Amino acid sequence: MYGSVEDVIRSSIQKQGQITFAEFMEKALYWPGGGYYTKGSPIGFSGDYYTSPSTHPIFGALIAVQLFQMWQLMGRPKPFTIVEVGSGNGLLMRDLTQYLQYLPEGFSNNVEYVCVDKGEQNKTGRSTNRQSRSYSDIAEYQGQGIEGCVLSNELIDSFPVHRLQMKKGILRELYVTLRDGVFVEEEGALSTQELSDHFNQLGIKLNDGHVFEVNLNVSRWIKDVSQMLKRGYVITVDYGGMAGDIYSESNGQGTLTCFYRHVQTNNPYLHIGNQDITSQVNYTMLTKYGLGQGFVNKAYLSQREFLTNLGLPYFLKRLQALDTDYRTKLANRFSMLNLVSPEGFGEFKVLIQSKNVSNVELWCRKLGFEEMPILRELPMPMLTASHMPLLEGKYPHVGLELSDTWM
Repeated sequence: MYGSVEDVIRSSIQKQGQITFAEFMEKALYWPGGGYYTKGSPIGFSGDYYTSPSTHPIFGALIAVQLFQMWQLMGRPKPFTIVEVGSGNGLLMRDLTQYLQYLPEGFSNNVEYVCVDKGEQNKTGRSTNRQSRSYSDIAEYQGQGIEGCVLSNELIDSFPVHRLQMKKGILRELYVTLRDGVFVEEEGALSTQELSDHFNQLGIKLNDGHVFEVNLNVSRWIKDVSQMLKRGYVITVDYGGMAGDIYSESNGQGTLTCFYRHVQTNNPYLHIGNQDITSQVNYTMLTKYGLGQGFVNKAYLSQREFLTNLGLPYFLKRLQALDTDYRTKLANRFSMLNLVSPEGFGEFKVLIQSKNVSNVELWCRKLGFEEMPILRELPMPMLTASHMPLLEGKYPHVGLELSDTWM
């Protein structure tokens, strides 16, 4: 038995001579008991990064509002199944399901919530609350023919990727090997024809020496979702862009990014099994594969646009008028704005795809939705002890020296 996931990877290289970066990343992130995502939640001050759900509960609340409209458009099915893949510590599930109870027409009583996460190994089918169950992967859940929504937040960026390089007009793959006991990369022929097929579908040209990632798991992901979803929607929230952005000259060394204790390292061969490894999501291929599986693209917009159109400005006004202390108001406002600011999560992308549903425009695409009556009936989501105290982290003395100015 190996002592660490790094030992497992070294052993694989010693046996094979070299491995693809995708195999390296798969083991580093998902090796049972030693991979990054199998050892507990990496989110929070004690972890390596924070996410939109951990920033403020308004994120889950506004997704719940959009899900309510989707349920209505589908004819109010019972159950309306929400499958969150990559549910992590379950915070989005808790925020979302708690807010469901405030939505009209008994929506919450019609919802079944399913959490799917690699960290749920050995917890098959466990109940997290009266509405939800947890599984370690989609195959284990075995849900087919569901009506509802498949939801993910920062999931696809952590799918293992192959690393390629353009060399004199020829695609070459970058493999991981050992040299004098040190992890190094060496180029070679493509490990699978799928890589060439994938690249040819992009229809882009790259300069000599350009390094980039190819995520072959996206097509398999879409197929799994299509098999599971009989009717409904897919909501994907992640960082990335269309192929022209992902493979631009400014990303000539690729988009691979690593996080260790809230520091961006960009070296995947450090802290193996103890740091996050991600790459930007190629939404061009996500939409293309979706169309091939019968999905319709309903919306592609930034997280800033998504949350703004669903009523975030309205809740900011509500917060300002709330009868509570200034420090509480400021902390909530700071976190809410982080969800839509360019320096925070505002430039993340939201893709919504549909299958076998009516072609009615979604609320998240309508400017001015904050004026709709439904919001006036809903409570103001507020930070809890489960969320990141971002303001305290940046300004420990807040409330003593910061200005009372709101805008």
